[in-house]
Amino acid sequence: MCMLYKASFICFLLLKKSYKKIKQGGERNE
Repeated sequence: MCMLYKASFICFLLLKKSYKKIKQGGERNE
């Protein structure tokens, strides 16, 4: 259970990072 929670947390952080990158890139390109 703890391992699963850690994995999902890391996935969430990665998604947050990539989302920020896409948002910034989109704003810059426009």
